[in-house]
Amino acid sequence: AAWSFLGAPMSKPRSSLRVLLIDNYDSYTHNVSQALAKLIGVPPEVRRNDELELEDTLTALGVMDRDTRIGFDDGSAGSKGRAARHRRWDCVVIGPGPGTPEQSADAGVVVELLRHAKDVPILGICFGHQALAAAHGGRVVSAPEPCHGRTSAVYHDGVGVFAGLPVGFAAVRYHSLVVEEATLPACLCVSARIAATAVPGGSNSPSLIMGLAHATRPHFGVQFHPESVATEYGEALLANFCDLACPRLRLAGRCGMKDRREAWRCPCPRVSAAQVLQKHDIELSEDINIYEESVLDAGMHSPATATGMHSP
Repeated sequence: AAWSFLGAPMSKPRSSLRVLLIDNYDSYTHNVSQALAKLIGVPPEVRRNDELELEDTLTALGVMDRDTRIGFDDGSAGSKGRAARHRRWDCVVIGPGPGTPEQSADAGVVVELLRHAKDVPILGICFGHQALAAAHGGRVVSAPEPCHGRTSAVYHDGVGVFAGLPVGFAAVRYHSLVVEEATLPACLCVSARIAATAVPGGSNSPSLIMGLAHATRPHFGVQFHPESVATEYGEALLANFCDLACPRLRLAGRCGMKDRREAWRCPCPRVSAAQVLQKHDIELSEDINIYEESVLDAGMHSPATATGMHSP
């Protein structure tokens, strides 16, 4: 099943992609599953975070042999064949959920999986986004105020899962925790933010992190909910991840590298979300109509306003 983005057809299907969707005991997991099924043609395999064993999961992702505990990429003859025989899933989506990833009772296998599945494409949504930070030493702290169904404009760097998406698209947020930027390790890049004017306290408040990307791994996180019907271009964001994860669309082919693992290290130009915010200098409002008028005055592309709300 081919997918078209902004009217430009993509000729390569995603129908062979096998996705593991980790359920962190959240009803929105079903929405994520439906959104992924629409893109790849079949539902992802949904497993709860405390149902998975780390070694079994790494084996099913083609990372390591559960019996020998030796990585499939050890360079030995036949290592790729062994990985292919064991592989059950090609990528992982870590869904939203309650609690904090800093508590093992809430996170289950999620944090350890992010640490060990180095070459496996992984997308974290909300709780999964926070888990990506926690896996590498970042702190997850209380947000300035809880957000339950709030729509905010997201400013991003146009790289990875944000490739081709308009700057300032509207996204729905359901969270009371955020990743603390001061504790972010060097291996994680901030790929998206909301503007300070959308945070209580106005321009004197820091902008909040809405997206993360690992510098050398195909790991991405978004704080908002791309599966929500009120998130503009949410399907496009999920499709970007599927395309990055699809064996037929590995970055190795685009970068001219034979080893796909090296492709994720291919340098690509990045524009920090902070630079984007500074460049456009848009005064946001909770009223999305005022936001649209601002971007039109600035000569930016203004996506259509979504009127629906996130369905449980």
